[in-house]
Amino acid sequence: MNELPDDIILNANQSLKELEQSCISRFSDPKGPVFFIVGAPRSGTTVLLQTIINHFELGYINNFIAKFWEAPVVGAAFFQSISRSGKELSYQSEGGSTWDIYGPHEFGYFWKRFFKYGETNVLDKNEHEQIDAATLNREIAGMENIFGRPMIFKNPAALSLQIDFLSRYIPNSYFIYIRRDPFFTAQSLYLKRIEKFNDAG
Repeated sequence: MNELPDDIILNANQSLKELEQSCISRFSDPKGPVFFIVGAPRSGTTVLLQTIINHFELGYINNFIAKFWEAPVVGAAFFQSISRSGKELSYQSEGGSTWDIYGPHEFGYFWKRFFKYGETNVLDKNEHEQIDAATLNREIAGMENIFGRPMIFKNPAALSLQIDFLSRYIPNSYFIYIRRDPFFTAQSLYLKRIEKFNDAG
């Protein structure tokens, strides 16, 4: 998929923020369950998400909608207007990333809107209390409304370390925990770093 220049995407997101707020203003909390896949990076979270999406009727963030991190409800509405229903996802991925517009995306920019990370993805209780949970719930409820089905999210770095917040502030939140043998998880992380950065540090 050809990439749009970053400045166009950034400007589009800024331009759509007001419309997004208008779209989600009538929502409060998601009506259905909200599923979060959690686990260590390189533990199989991506293929688990692909499998669940292919077998259950759930809304999820794909590579198209992920371009609208400031306006995901608007992005989801655009996507629904052009998508083919019933398309089965490919099980291909590389380091958690997929390629076509239907492929699932971790939606990192969206989660950074709410989770104000520092040097790590760990946030303490005081930082959790400063998160705009009301807007986050409205965003999820808006996406749920567009898809007409419960939502599922996956981002090992962002969500696995925020279970305490999500369980307290997102109604009907459920966590699907995938565990891989720690030795093979560490080995996979090591090999991926060598492949990508030529450095294990």
